Amino acid sequence: MRRFGLTVAMLVSLDGCLDDPTFIQADAGEAGTSSTSSTSGGPAAACGGACGAAGGTCEGATCAFRCGSGARGRLGEACKEEVRCPEGVSCVVTCEGKDACKRITCTGAARCDVSCNGESACADDVVASSANTAIACSGKDACKKVRCSGPSCAVTCQPPACETKDVRCCAESCTVNGVKGECK
Repeated sequence: MRRFGLTVAMLVSLDGCLDDPTFIQADAGEAGTSSTSSTSGGPAAACGGACGAAGGTCEGATCAFRCGSGARGRLGEACKEEVRCPEGVSCVVTCEGKDACKRITCTGAARCDVSCNGESACADDVVASSANTAIACSGKDACKKVRCSGPSCAVTCQPPACETKDVRCCAESCTVNGVKGECK
């Protein structure tokens, strides 16, 4: 039996994937391309409302904040004040160049990837408590203070970007520069 162009075997193998925010559905009309599942109320729809209200831009089902002189995208007020990732949506924050972002808060996001590149790129706190967090800092004093909690956090921040003492890593699974992090 075929239903919506799929066989029963295909439907069984897809069971549960349609509600998964990481599921990418291939477009039957164009081989080799993909698009985010567009079921009503799906991940892309969740991103649209929450992300736009927070000052970010949806890239598929991910809310993106691209800030600073070296970043592609906009330079917005969201970057000069506090970048606050919306809850329940995957979030990417890229801060490029001197003083690109002031404070970054990523709590309750499905996933949080933060990149601070350049002198004082993330001038104040980077606070994250999402299901899966990755924070990368490069450049002189790129990250002044990093606090990370939640199930999983990986911080890459070597001097002069920040000092180990500047990183408070309290996640269940936490690494700072590849070594188990400390919650101090």
